[in-house]
Formats: sequence, C-alpha cells, structure tokens
Amino acid sequence: MKATLLCDSCIRGIRSRGESVMVGNIFDPDTGDADVLYCNWCKDSEAEVYECLFQADQLNQESLPVTINPNSQIALIWNAYEVQILYPRLTDEQAMAVLREVERKHDPEMGVTYDTLRIMADEMFPA
Repeated sequence: MKATLLCDSCIRGIRSRGESVMVGNIFDPDTGDADVLYCNWCKDSEAEVYECLFQADQLNQESLPVTINPNSQIALIWNAYEVQILYPRLTDEQAMAVLREVERKHDPEMGVTYDTLRIMADEMFPA
C-alpha cells in the first residue's frame, strides 16, 4: 500500500473509475510533517486533503481528473483523437505517446499546436 494526500475531487475521480482508495482522516498540518499542505495529485492548496492509501500499481496520475481553479488557472486539453486526425495510421497508444512527449518537451514560448504535434509524430513514427 502507498500513502498520499488527496482532495475530495480526486478521491471521487478515482472511485468513479472503479478504483479503490482507503480514505482516512482529514490531514491535520499541525500534527503532520508536511511543510506545504496540498493534494498530491491536482496540487490544489485550497482544498481539505485526506490521508489516503491505495495500491501503488493501481493508480497513476493520468487516471485522475484535473481540478482547475477558474479564478487563477486555465487548462487546454489535447486528446489522442486530435493526433489521429493528423495521422490516421497511428494507434491510440502511439497517439498518446506523441501527446506525452509533446507535454514532456513543452516549450511555453511556442505552446502546443498542430505543428508541434506533427513535428513530434514525424520524429517518433516516421512514415
């Protein structure tokens, strides 16, 4: 079992996917050893977080919803289908590999565009 701090939103997201998570008490920063108190998955520092246990091989960050604070954050979502529109020959797994690599090499000066998807797909999966 692995321990982490999760907010309500992430706990609901885990459970909505049929995965299990054991939820303990609300984390008390006065008795805990954390300097900064936030959800370890969505990084929300405003939400109450709970001490949780889950199977380490059962849960990964990609399976959780992202919580966005509309007053201070934005998020742009790209999906595998958009890569496959450009390159129909790519499988779902290959298209996701392209997205993950674009995210990993993300340049905030350029952003993510169809051009960056094309360049990465051509590098990773040449025709």
